[in-house]
Amino acid sequence: MGSLPIIDVSHAGDFSDDSGRLIAKQLAMACHRYGFAAVTGHGIPSEDIDLAFKYSRAFFDLPHVDKMKAPHPMTQTPHRGYQEPGFEKHFVRPDRHGDPRDGVNVKSAQDIKESFEVGGENNDVHPNVWLPEEVLPGFRTFMQGFFWRLSEVSARLADAAMVGADAPAEVRERLRSIHDEHNHQLRLLHYPAVSAEDYEFKTIRRMPTHTDWGLFTMLFQDVNGLEFEDPQNPDCFIPAIAPKNALIINVGDMLQRLTNNYFVAGIHRVRVLPTETSNTNGDVQNDEQGRSSGDRYSMPFFFLPNHTANIQPLSYFVELSEKPILYESMEAQQYIHSDRLKVLQESVQDKQKK
Repeated sequence: MGSLPIIDVSHAGDFSDDSGRLIAKQLAMACHRYGFAAVTGHGIPSEDIDLAFKYSRAFFDLPHVDKMKAPHPMTQTPHRGYQEPGFEKHFVRPDRHGDPRDGVNVKSAQDIKESFEVGGENNDVHPNVWLPEEVLPGFRTFMQGFFWRLSEVSARLADAAMVGADAPAEVRERLRSIHDEHNHQLRLLHYPAVSAEDYEFKTIRRMPTHTDWGLFTMLFQDVNGLEFEDPQNPDCFIPAIAPKNALIINVGDMLQRLTNNYFVAGIHRVRVLPTETSNTNGDVQNDEQGRSSGDRYSMPFFFLPNHTANIQPLSYFVELSEKPILYESMEAQQYIHSDRLKVLQESVQDKQKK
């Protein structure tokens, strides 16, 4: 079994010199081989990450009536504000329904996680939904700043992946133009503790097997539980174990499309781990009986394209992948509202038949 590639970018600068390009190549290779990597030295201070988890825990510790003062719209989109447990409908790979690889029947198991969604303050189409300041003082101001710091880091890593794939300047600029409206999404997630009985009878789930639809995702997690599938060994899931405060990144569907499958969308899931609990510092501990899983908090940042961006494969990557064009021309918003996995799979299958 492989392991999560860990890449230190602390001395990479803008990835333009020899050492920076070498680091960029490591990132690109991880995106090509696994669709997953962990990045250290990303530039977000540990104290900011710790404070983000502190605010996240404080939010989810609020009484339900207070959390509902910033309610998610009653539709699935836009993703803004608080989602209570059971609200979200997952896009699940159809071959994973009732699959023991997920440990639960994802159609019947209860979804117990809760979330809070944040976007850019300049997004008039999908405006943020905030708590009144007096309910959780400082929460809004901090999360706004944290969103933009993550946005800057994600743009840098996207450019690094292009450098690592030896993409010419015009290709790198094309990718920048695809995400320059900052339609990204920061998500605070809380997975409540799981009892030994629920774990044994598999009546709950955390996150079933899926891919993310955007360009890529960056994640902070306080305890383990995230796993990704080895693309060269289907059904083999690798624990995404990374150093504390590392960013775990995974390629999304749209970057796979743009690179004509040169970068692979990382298939992943979040499982209940029966011997883990977490303390208030986010450290992993064993519970006394080793039979239940404690609360889990994570913060994914979804790096997303502009709604009207065309996500047809870039000609450079068609040549690099040594494949025919695998995907038709399509706007990002069209893909979001489609049966996206069907589009992803059938497009490839049709081309392979020709």
